[in-house]
Amino acid sequence: MSSNIILSGFLASLVAGLCTGLGAAGVFAIRQLSTKLEDGLLNFAAGAMLFIIVGEIIPETHKRGFHDFSALTLIFGFVFMMYLDTIFG
Repeated sequence: MSSNIILSGFLASLVAGLCTGLGAAGVFAIRQLSTKLEDGLLNFAAGAMLFIIVGEIIPETHKRGFHDFSALTLIFGFVFMMYLDTIFG
């Protein structure tokens, strides 16, 4: 049973990696994106990440009883990213 879970995780990672490679190949082929298109694509990627975090990861941590830890690490991660954004602008 656990080998099926490991295989499923491996295949999901493989598909995600291949999709990332295809997206990168598309960007290298175009070479120049308009500012509006680039902003839209980055906003879409950020929204997808937030959807996964809010819809999947946080409820799963709460089911397993990690309420405080997940809340604190979420706050720490947000503060850390804002710090990095301020430093690297």
